[in-house]
Amino acid sequence: MIYQIQEHSTLQLGQINGIVMKENSDNKFLYIQQIIYYTDLPRNLRSYERQNKSKKGMVWLTEKRELVNTNSIIDHVDIWLEDLPEPSKYDYQINEILYLHNNRPKLRPITQRHKLLYYNKPTPPSGVHHLKFFVDLYFDDFGPFGKSYHKLGGLYVQFGNMPFSMRKCLKNHYLIGFVPFGANFAEFIKPFIHDMMKLQDGIIMTNFDSEEVFVSGGLGMCTADLPQGNDMAGIRRHNADHGCRSCEVSQDDLSNLNFDIRINGRYCHITDQQFQMIKQAHTKSSKETIAKQHGLCHQKNILDHLIRNRHTQTPQDPYHCLAGLVRRLFDETFKAMNNAGHTEFVNVWKTFEVPSIWSRLQNPITHRDSYWMNDSLRLTMIMPYILTRAINYKHYKDDVIARIKNECHLSSKTQVPGIIVNCWVKVAKACKAVFKSSYSQNDYIILNETLEQMTNALLKVFYFIF
Repeated sequence: MIYQIQEHSTLQLGQINGIVMKENSDNKFLYIQQIIYYTDLPRNLRSYERQNKSKKGMVWLTEKRELVNTNSIIDHVDIWLEDLPEPSKYDYQINEILYLHNNRPKLRPITQRHKLLYYNKPTPPSGVHHLKFFVDLYFDDFGPFGKSYHKLGGLYVQFGNMPFSMRKCLKNHYLIGFVPFGANFAEFIKPFIHDMMKLQDGIIMTNFDSEEVFVSGGLGMCTADLPQGNDMAGIRRHNADHGCRSCEVSQDDLSNLNFDIRINGRYCHITDQQFQMIKQAHTKSSKETIAKQHGLCHQKNILDHLIRNRHTQTPQDPYHCLAGLVRRLFDETFKAMNNAGHTEFVNVWKTFEVPSIWSRLQNPITHRDSYWMNDSLRLTMIMPYILTRAINYKHYKDDVIARIKNECHLSSKTQVPGIIVNCWVKVAKACKAVFKSSYSQNDYIILNETLEQMTNALLKVFYFIF
């Protein structure tokens, strides 16, 4: 489609990714993914070959998206995305995507993208109002008996159409049930899958005015901790060589900041082909070889019976990720201290002024294993201040002081505590940036920079645990 950019009064090509409504507003907006011409490409990506292709109607898809008022739409155009069957008639064509990697513009093939899902839309009976919604699924294992080996799985849902102010209320989370010890997740969730498949096709219901309405819906986001999330996406556990459900990063590249996630990303249509290869393999050993090569389970998850994208709809959970990271950082920080450091830290921690609404925390040196995730994140917020007040170089072990001094090329051992405090500052800022209640386009840029600074700081000092 062609739309007008209000600020510049210029025309722009774009692809519709969705139709959205802002909270507390009845106005509808289109979520547009921008498409650019050859003249808009960065200079380092322009070439004689691409210039010739542009004369034959070649344009380039970007990863920049924006909300556009429906009044700004000018006209409809036909564009062939070359990873789809070629139509009989089209105005433009696309075979590459422009993206940024480490703040440098790059191009990747059109096949390496998350395709929009297409399916047969349910048609309501004539004259019947059509209501649509989507269901978000949450799953997590927890130990009901403290550190007992057996885990109980909690499975619950909520309606994603609700405004954020309603979604965060506990009363609007609906428990499906608990997966018992040793039970199979696929067997347990079969009734839910069956009901969701009926909902995808649409069902007739009666509203509170006793009027018939046609209700349809689908699966939204599936939120889970790292191992359960990988299971839902059909990916091997995170300790496998390719155990990430977002990309095919190997264990050796987990701390490589130059690793290109988009080029090596997991895309649903490509993963489908890999699952098909596993299915068609004739022997167990060949199935295992293919599955291990791509970090996949031997078969798809039962959730794939529903209409969904297993990778984009099973995102990484930042709450679990950051809480797990800070716990490891607590372990290494306290392990680096000597007994005098532990004593001084606890003395300052006991008298440190915290908000009155915070629950009382147990001793972080001896009882941090009993902390809830929110307890760990709260302590993270005040950790830089406590370390600054309580700890100097005499409170760290001699081998830690010597290692950080040499690896960070410091002139004096008195600078070492400042390096460790800086790590905690970066982590605390990253937690603040990640858990913002809303994001602007600029906030995403700041978030990316903050996470990169945190990663650099941690890999510089605590590289051996990441």
